[in-house]
Amino acid sequence: MSQNSTSGTAMVAALKPWPRPVRLLLPVVSSLSLWYVLIQGGALGYAQLQTIIEPALAALPEGTVEEPPTMRTTALNRPARPKAETLALTYASRLGTIDPAVSGTVVTPAATLPLTLPSTELSARTTPDTRSLVPSDEDTDAIMREAMLDLLRELGLVSHTAGSKLSEIELDGIVGGQGAPVGATGSGGENDDASDPQLDALNRVLVETGGLLLPPWTVELQPEIKYAYKGANGLLILDQGGQRQVLAHSADLTRLEGALTARIGLPWRSQAEVRVPYLRVSEESSFGNSSNSSSEHGLGDIEVALSHQIFRESGWVPDLIAELRYRAPTGDDSFGSDGKLPLGTGFHGIGGRLTAVKALDPVVVVGSVGYTANLKDTKQGFDIDPGDSVDLGITAILAAGPGVSLRTGFGLSFTGEAEVDNSKINGSDKTEGVLNLGGAVVLPNNILLDLGVGIGVTDDAADVTARLALTHRF
Repeated sequence: MSQNSTSGTAMVAALKPWPRPVRLLLPVVSSLSLWYVLIQGGALGYAQLQTIIEPALAALPEGTVEEPPTMRTTALNRPARPKAETLALTYASRLGTIDPAVSGTVVTPAATLPLTLPSTELSARTTPDTRSLVPSDEDTDAIMREAMLDLLRELGLVSHTAGSKLSEIELDGIVGGQGAPVGATGSGGENDDASDPQLDALNRVLVETGGLLLPPWTVELQPEIKYAYKGANGLLILDQGGQRQVLAHSADLTRLEGALTARIGLPWRSQAEVRVPYLRVSEESSFGNSSNSSSEHGLGDIEVALSHQIFRESGWVPDLIAELRYRAPTGDDSFGSDGKLPLGTGFHGIGGRLTAVKALDPVVVVGSVGYTANLKDTKQGFDIDPGDSVDLGITAILAAGPGVSLRTGFGLSFTGEAEVDNSKINGSDKTEGVLNLGGAVVLPNNILLDLGVGIGVTDDAADVTARLALTHRF
């Protein structure tokens, strides 16, 4: 006891010059080292004992010693590997259920024999007829191939008319999830285009509405025709020379627009677009017994846009696409002295739009908000600011099938009051609300036929619009 006390006192005295954290850490490190040595020694002793016991147990005849349940499991508590005879019987039964043609080639008597029997004994236990039913390796591969094709046909991944034309690489790709479903020919024809999700009606319409971007270096050309009509009529009471009379007054404005839009997908989730319109505008008005009509046609305002996808849909977060658009005043305006009907706005416009897309299968909801700044310009010696505009829109697109989609939406556009020489013109602001209905159908050769109508619900909007577009993707 005196020696231990002396050694302990000496250790404490030796540790006093060290800081307190070090004095606390040294005993912990010493105890961990001791436990490590004990655990390693125990593991080494167990391994040596196992190498001595296992050969002795293997030398005993089968059935002499019953193996305890704990030794039939691995360290992960997995069941031991079954015997070869059990695997052979299980495989034979599963193979017989794949296809009726396979069941006739399974030799049950031979499968039930132990696999360690000599070949002479196996021949003695099987009849000549039974041995003749044993398939070769080539026959077995052909049977398994046909059974796999039948399963793929039932799942709809392979056409029923595809036959056995699939190569081993294509079949392995489909089974492994790396290949696309093939059609009747399996040669990349028109049927393969119809199965491409990028070519269905829903995605094609989403590209038109700005809710989806084209894949990189994919090109779309979209010729379209749009018709708009706005009319007004009423009665006027005039007092001329002390005589009062009632006259009918009407005004009809018709706008027919043909446009060509080109889109191209760019890397980094981007897309570029150019739109070139050509218009014919006509106006007819009547006042009493007199009438007047005029019309103009020519190039409209050319627009250029660049879009980029900011977010992809994840959980409750929708797809979000940002667009920057520029409008050039290439169309004739109405500020000339000749009083022609306007074919364009007459002002440069720079706008931005955010579009959110949320999929609620089978409906996709598209919402957008945009702002366009119409830049001030000088016209006939007047400084004119036409006023900026704000656009709001929401559209629901229904996937009625891979080749058909239906949509309904509503759009609002607010334009502020115009200013002339920094003075506001009262009553020059506009509010346009339009209810849109439409549908799209995918035609052969990657052509999308899009039909739509719009119904104006405010006084400033056109009474009715109709649109026909044919979009071809390259």
